[in-house]
Amino acid sequence: MSEPALEFLRYVNARYRKLAIDISGSEYLTRIDRAVEDIKSDKGKVERLMTLAAKLKDERWIGRQEGLEEGLAKGRAEGRAEGEHSAMVGLIKRLLERHKTLEEIADICALDLDEVRKIAEDE
Repeated sequence: MSEPALEFLRYVNARYRKLAIDISGSEYLTRIDRAVEDIKSDKGKVERLMTLAAKLKDERWIGRQEGLEEGLAKGRAEGRAEGEHSAMVGLIKRLLERHKTLEEIADICALDLDEVRKIAEDE
């Protein structure tokens, strides 16, 4: 990590913990400190930043919810597909046990003959 980034993290950590930190040797941190003090001294800026922070938090929450819903929908669809496939395999097995031909099974199940053949070979 670059030295300015480390300086910044030390500064943030010290400010967060309300610890003294010497920034006199760093123009970079001095500028950051002035900007922070400028914001803190202006109630309007503080309110705008708090509003922005709340909006960002809401956006992250909304994004997580959308991702969760999308994941659940995908999982349900995959589960249904697996269930349907499993049921079809079971049906094909029963039809084979009853000595139906692959062509008859394909017709009964409305499947392509190659699909039925593959399922029959796998089982």
